[in-house]
Amino acid sequence: MLKRLSKKLILPVLALLLGAFMCACVTFRAEVLPDKTIPPEPTPTLTPEPTAELTPEPMPEPVPTEEPVVIDVYDELGAYITGSEHYQRYISFENIQVYEQADDTFVDMRAVNSYPKALACALNMSFVDETGETVAKCRFQTQDGQYMLILKPGENVLYSQVPTDMRVTGLDFTIEYDESIGVMPDYSE
Repeated sequence: MLKRLSKKLILPVLALLLGAFMCACVTFRAEVLPDKTIPPEPTPTLTPEPTAELTPEPMPEPVPTEEPVVIDVYDELGAYITGSEHYQRYISFENIQVYEQADDTFVDMRAVNSYPKALACALNMSFVDETGETVAKCRFQTQDGQYMLILKPGENVLYSQVPTDMRVTGLDFTIEYDESIGVMPDYSE
């Protein structure tokens, strides 16, 4: 039985050895044949272009303007203007009422402008539920229906209708300035 097993193993072992010997004899390497390679192209030499000599010309004398431009960095009350949100400090909101009437929801409030000039802005209101998700939004308007609010010094009555089908009278809300317009003095007066 040992003879039969050894005869069966000898033939595959010899075949493997012969295959390994054949693989060891083969070598791979790149060979460059000079008659079949492309010669390198000569690089062109760059010649500098002649430049004309520059002659300095005298600069004309600056002509003084009639009035120097003065940039106001202080508002009418003498406070330093710090940025685009500066004038928001002069507006406060009072007597905010959210109510329903005839299946519609409305908001009335007073915006108090404590700045000595009229301020222009646009106001939005967002209602949020218990999870903090916004469920309704509205935009305030003046008595004449303008959404671009011109808040004169003192009290200004504002109105809004809330486009929603749900009850928002008990929900939290935030009043936000429209960032695209900002809050600024009304220069149209």
